[in-house]
This record gives sequence, structure tokens and C-alpha cells, in this order.
Amino acid sequence: MRRRTLLPLPLLAALLALPLLASSCAGPAAAGDWLDPTAGAATPVPTDWLSIGNGITPAPVVAVAPGKVPASRLALPEDAYGQILPTSDGGALWVADVAADPKDTTGASGRRIRAIRYTATGAVAWDRTDGTTPALHAYVGQAVLFADGGYAVVLHEATGSATGTMQDRILRYAADGTPRAADRQPVGEAGAFEHVFALADGTLLAAGTAQVFEGGTQAASEIVLTRIPKDSATLEERRFARSDGVMLYDADWAEGTGLVAVWRTMVQGEGGSTRWDSTVGLFGEDLAERWTKAMPAGLGLTGATALADGKGLYLAAQRQAGDPAQALPVLLLLDKDGTTRWERTGEGGQTWFLDPVLLKDGRTLVAHAMAQTAGGGSTEVLLLSAAGEPVSAVARIPGFLTFLAGTKDGGATLCTRQAVKPLPQPPYISSMWQDTRAVVAHLDGSLTVTWTRVIDQFKNALRGDVVVPTSEGRLLVG
Repeated sequence: MRRRTLLPLPLLAALLALPLLASSCAGPAAAGDWLDPTAGAATPVPTDWLSIGNGITPAPVVAVAPGKVPASRLALPEDAYGQILPTSDGGALWVADVAADPKDTTGASGRRIRAIRYTATGAVAWDRTDGTTPALHAYVGQAVLFADGGYAVVLHEATGSATGTMQDRILRYAADGTPRAADRQPVGEAGAFEHVFALADGTLLAAGTAQVFEGGTQAASEIVLTRIPKDSATLEERRFARSDGVMLYDADWAEGTGLVAVWRTMVQGEGGSTRWDSTVGLFGEDLAERWTKAMPAGLGLTGATALADGKGLYLAAQRQAGDPAQALPVLLLLDKDGTTRWERTGEGGQTWFLDPVLLKDGRTLVAHAMAQTAGGGSTEVLLLSAAGEPVSAVARIPGFLTFLAGTKDGGATLCTRQAVKPLPQPPYISSMWQDTRAVVAHLDGSLTVTWTRVIDQFKNALRGDVVVPTSEGRLLVG
């Protein structure tokens, strides 16, 4: 259920200094604490919440430590799509595929992998483009960090030429950006490395959907789990659920719980009708099956969140009620052995449960997001008891949820993206371009809003503000 932050960066500028950012904040804030997720003067929820639009292009990113003002600028490339990975030392890693020939505007020259490592102060530690392999006809999938500072990048690539057979490949790099040897680059079938997780010892686990071919023709699909030992290109696989129609919907990993996979299988019904049945399975680091559990008919799983330290897992789903537009959102908490601890059904009408957070006292915070409509989407945050019963809620906030993340004080930080006004656009663009802003709010364990901040660095522009949470309770903001 975790959503990677892939940042399109077509028109990036250097990091803006704090005074400009602070000028758009809602309410007073002491110097330096404007984005501290666990402190700051209490400010009321703004009365001018606005609705969300689309056409959002994220902006530069900077690491802001609680209680500290950024001391330097963070310059990011202006012409590439990048992925930002927060690092344990407070810095960040930016990874993207870039044109092999910077002067090529057609894409014929292929792609290369470029990475930039930033320190906690925003300084560039190194900037490397991997030229050790031939130009790639590929695009970057997921990137993951290793405990030693190294990283791995998934490539979805065409072999031989831009029209060649697709495959997935993993490139490994050392902490200084140096490429690992070619014989340490595992290759899998297209779609096999859709989700990748780095374990503490350097092992990689992957989950995806692979196609099964017979006589050169696609005959079926199946779920494939892969284990790749540290610095090895050897693939240890587990394949299952082969069917004419099967699709991995989500996967997640947590130390102490394991690898959870959610998939759907198409089932032919009477009169030519079809339905999609959902299954969840938990697997060990060695890919051994611990258990699988089929969901009741009509309950379609949409996401999974594995909890650390063996605390189980969350499942998000939708329960069909005839009209798909009126499907009911469902959240389940399962123990590590697959037993359902509780199940909570929300209000219907194109809504979803997103980003559940298990609090220290056993209660749950979860975002209840409503789909975009003519009047814009909205989000509320629910507090559920340890038994899954509603305790309280924050009133619906107009805007599209970007994340809900737990903080070290037992609360959570919420971020939504809101539309300010439409922007001029070419007549051939069907979707509406919007000037947007990001709104960040901190909630304590009782759902009290302790502070809010409006971040709107780019006035009258298609570029939008980005907020990315880190595991240390810090925020990346741009």
C-alpha cells in the first residue's frame, strides 16, 4: 500500500530559501520550526481549504531537519524524471534515466542511469552517470537503498533495440555510485520485478506478474516471487496462481512479518460474465509460503501494508454493491498468522482507505479519501480503536491525499494537494491544468490538529509543491 514518490522534474530550479517558503505558511511559526512534524505553535485549520485539480508537476526537493533552517541550495536536474530516496543520514539520493546523448531529442541514442547523492545540508556529495554499459532502451522502475549506502535500480528494458523483447533487469551500485560488475546484474522476465525490497543483509526480494508463453504465444499469467542473494545474479523463484487472467495488485515487506502479496484472478461466470477474486498470501524471506487466504466474493483487495516486528498487516479493499460507483471501502487488520483481528467498512461512493498507521497504543489512523469529482476530491482521517471501532475523525479536507505518515510523537503528518485556480492550456489538452498548493498538517494521537502549513512556492504555474516523509520523522519538501 506504500506509494513510491516518482518526481517529474521538467522545469526544476534551485531550492528556495526558507523565508520565501515561510511567507506562504498558514498561521505564525517560530523561526526554523515551520516543518517540524512533532513541534511548533498550534495553528487553526485554514478556513480557505481549496479543491484539488490535476496536471500536477512536482518541484525541487530539499531535506528540512526539525528545528533547523536549510543552509544551502539543492540544485536538481531540469530535464529528467527522477525518484527521490531519503537516506539514513538525513540526505537524499536522486535516481533517473537520462538521454545517453544530451543533444538527442528523439530518444534514438538510448538511456543511461544518473544518480546524485545529497548530504543533509543539501550539498552534492557526488553526481554520476553510468557509462559502463551500452546505452539502454529502458526506463527506471523502482529504486531501493541498501543498509551500507549502496542502492539498486530496476530497469524495464527492451533487448537489442527499442522494439526488442521486454525484460526486467536490476543494476546494483556502491555507496559512492560506482556500478557493480555486470555479472551481478540479475535479469528477469518483464513484470517480474514490479515491487522490490532490500533486506538488511543486502538480499533483494521481488514480486510481480509474469507472462507464460507456449509456442511463441501468450498462454497465461502467473505470480512470481524472486529472491536474489547479495551481490549475486542468481534468481531463486517461486511461481504460482497460473491463470488466463491473474494480476499482482500489491506487495510489501516488513522485518518480522514477511513478504505479503495481494493478487486478483479472473473467473468466468454464467452467461459470459467475469469477476475478479482476490487472494492474499504471506511468504518468508526464503519465499516459503506461510499461508494464503482467499477473500469472499465481491471483496476486491486494493493494497497491503506489512507491519514491522511481527505485528501483522493491513489490507485495503472495496466491497462491490451492484453499482461499481457505490463500492464500499474496507480496511482489515490481520495477525501474522493470517487471522483477521478486525474489519471496518466505510462510507461508499468512490472512496478508499489509504496509508493506515498503527499507533503505539494499538489504535489505527487511516485516511479515507474520496475520488475526484466536478467539485474536487477530499480526505478525512479516522481514528480507530484497537478493535477497529471508530473513535473520532478529522473533518473532510478538500484535496487529493499524497500521504499519511506516522510520527515519533505517536501522531501523524497529513499532506494533501489542492487546486488554487485553472491555468491557460492548449485547446488539444482535455484535462484541466491547475495551479496547486500543498497543505501539511500534524495530528497528535487524539486527532487534534496541532499545526498546519500551506506550501505554495510556484504561483500561477503548473509546477506543484512536493512533500515526502522519511522514516526518521523528517520531511523532504520542494
